[in-house]
Amino acid sequence: MADLSVHDPRLATVLGAEAAGALADLLGRSQPLIITDTLQTDGRGSGATVLSATIGNTVTGAATQHLIVKFEPDPTIRADRNRKEVDVWAGAGDFRPHLAERGVSFVLERLGRLSFHKIAQDSLRRWGPIPEDTPSERLSRLLEEITRSIVVPWNQSRPVDRHVSLSEAMDAHLGVRIRPGGTIYKWARPQGLLDPDCNWIAGSPDGRELPNPFRLATLTEERIHLRCGPAHGDLHPGNVLVEKDGESVDFVLIDADRYSEDGPLARDPVHLLLWLLAWDPPEGQAERYALIDLLIGRPAHGVAAARKRLVDAYEAGSTGHVEGAMGDLWDTQRLFSLAACALMFPVRPRILADSTWWWFVQLAAEATRVVLDRLGVRLTAGTPPVQVRAPLVSVGGELSTHTDSDDVLCVLRTTYFDPSSRRTFRASAKELATILRLDHLSFDGLPAEVGIYCRRLRALLTECDDPKVSNRRVAAIAREAEAYQTILVTLLERK
Repeated sequence: MADLSVHDPRLATVLGAEAAGALADLLGRSQPLIITDTLQTDGRGSGATVLSATIGNTVTGAATQHLIVKFEPDPTIRADRNRKEVDVWAGAGDFRPHLAERGVSFVLERLGRLSFHKIAQDSLRRWGPIPEDTPSERLSRLLEEITRSIVVPWNQSRPVDRHVSLSEAMDAHLGVRIRPGGTIYKWARPQGLLDPDCNWIAGSPDGRELPNPFRLATLTEERIHLRCGPAHGDLHPGNVLVEKDGESVDFVLIDADRYSEDGPLARDPVHLLLWLLAWDPPEGQAERYALIDLLIGRPAHGVAAARKRLVDAYEAGSTGHVEGAMGDLWDTQRLFSLAACALMFPVRPRILADSTWWWFVQLAAEATRVVLDRLGVRLTAGTPPVQVRAPLVSVGGELSTHTDSDDVLCVLRTTYFDPSSRRTFRASAKELATILRLDHLSFDGLPAEVGIYCRRLRALLTECDDPKVSNRRVAAIAREAEAYQTILVTLLERK
């Protein structure tokens, strides 16, 4: 995109009118900000927009600072934390070239979060998040370099070894997601997956019961060795800047709102590996189970070359750079991180849309099996195995697993259609369309009109996926979708 001043009305077409106005108000006219490029607009399913920008002299045009500006829309957000500063440079040593400088984020009431991150590069025009179409060879080399750099330069002089309970280790990995009110908690709790007696889940292809991976969150006596240190906390391709052209493996991490000085060391690289695998999930049941075997260290055959290359790169970057005395302990921690991080993915809209959520549950279960076996933990029969149901994600991060009309009603009430912002509307439309086509939604006993209007609304929202649809048509779809939304809410409230 062309350079835009933060006060340029065209910025509203990128961020949305309200967020653009808030950005201008926050910076004021004493610090003119020039938006130089749109780095990312889909947020890998989050709806976030990432921009590169400079603060410069409006007279000479000289740039004085390079910034990353990120806006994450969330209509449910409350301004209980207006400002948060994260300084990831402290003690980073040789890892400093891979880090943005201090980041500052602001919560905008009922709009979302605006974040600013200083960046060390001379020009951001050459840099952007890891693109999904990155050649497999470069992607593997990037993963190996990122993993190696996190394990060694960033943590070489500051690792802390802790001996913690499995439940404490799970909380260190998942944080608010697994606590009451969190997205994973809302998915697991209604199904009884967090009950201490729920040891098994159903679904293994050979008829075996699978260990319930959520038991790792409820075992309070059994303990695991956890190596901790500086950790990004949200390492995915959108938060890793690389050169847009060329084969370089240079990188810079941004968006460190979840940075921790003592996070689990294995978590970030594992999370990044799973994100990259989610871009190109295995095809067919045979490869899916072969990939699980490869990830947890069993003999595996039939994994596609590109996916095997990623797993090998991760292994080379992590295990190959941990001192020998840590060998077995590190491998157990890596498997624990694999189980914990895999549980983050089913609650993400993109994973639901790709129908790969169950693969991540199986991966978490098989990794849990190996971890418990290494720790000498034996699960008893407990309650009958639970058939895990798919999560239901709504706009704004709300999540449940109900299978009746209350699901649809909740989603419709928390969906915000903004015809003035094509980007915001597309994000809402895609997410709601995904929810409306989930097979486990049931309309039994409800007026026939509910199903009819849901199908009509889904067809409208799906149309927005076509990039050829004009802005005028998008605005028309938004108005029509709002009408169907009102009708559906009325019908469902009458039940």
